[in-house]
Amino acid sequence: MLDKISQFINSLPDYIGQGILGIIVTVVTGLVLGYITSKYFTRKDELTRIEGLLLEKKIPIYKEIFKRLESLNNQVEYTPANCSMALQIMQECEIKRPKYLHSPQILENSDEMRKTFLAIDQYATENKIFFDDDVASAMLVFQNYIIAFVRFQAMFREQMEQFGVTMSKEICNIEHQMMIALGLILSEDLFQQTQKVTTTIRNSLNNLSFNHRVAPTYRYEDFNDPESSLFKELLQTKAFAEREKIITLITHFVSIGLLAGKKYK
Repeated sequence: MLDKISQFINSLPDYIGQGILGIIVTVVTGLVLGYITSKYFTRKDELTRIEGLLLEKKIPIYKEIFKRLESLNNQVEYTPANCSMALQIMQECEIKRPKYLHSPQILENSDEMRKTFLAIDQYATENKIFFDDDVASAMLVFQNYIIAFVRFQAMFREQMEQFGVTMSKEICNIEHQMMIALGLILSEDLFQQTQKVTTTIRNSLNNLSFNHRVAPTYRYEDFNDPESSLFKELLQTKAFAEREKIITLITHFVSIGLLAGKKYK
């Protein structure tokens, strides 16, 4: 069949044969280019559709995190009388008394604080796949920051449990004074950390992008290496920079709690 077509074309005048050959080349080239172009734009349209769906999921997640973090900035005002123990222990630990006696409301109830902070941590972890690079980085620092507060409470509770001291009303009040002291010390610090994240989220929402995230790394070394970017960011916070003073303060409250618990044995 091909031989007959070739013979037929060869039998034609040169200009006609060349014209037919040119038409064939044009048609074949068009078909190939059309196929490639169709495949390319179909794939691009599908990627755009998927990225659009991801944006639809990302926006409410960002808004939810924004709302939760903003609520952490609610403050409680104290008088010297209702935070006297906190002020006394702070003085004994050589921690400067703040000008204004206010503390984050979230620290008023240590159990609610623990529940709220762990819920934020869990929500962020479950939805981190939707974060862009800047939000992912800011949230990772913040998650590790708020878990420090959970650990502060746990340090007190663990010692009470270890020595068989029940969480009576008096012991709970001692713990409450400890949380007030932590709030007085770290109120501004917590506010600054929430603002860093909410500002990053606001910038991300105002500049929505289809750019793909760099694959994040969650290596063990990143969480334990003092030279890692995560550690450096945390060490800029007061909660970590002054952790030795804070641990000393907690130790004082533990001692008071153990002495109070011993009275009832």
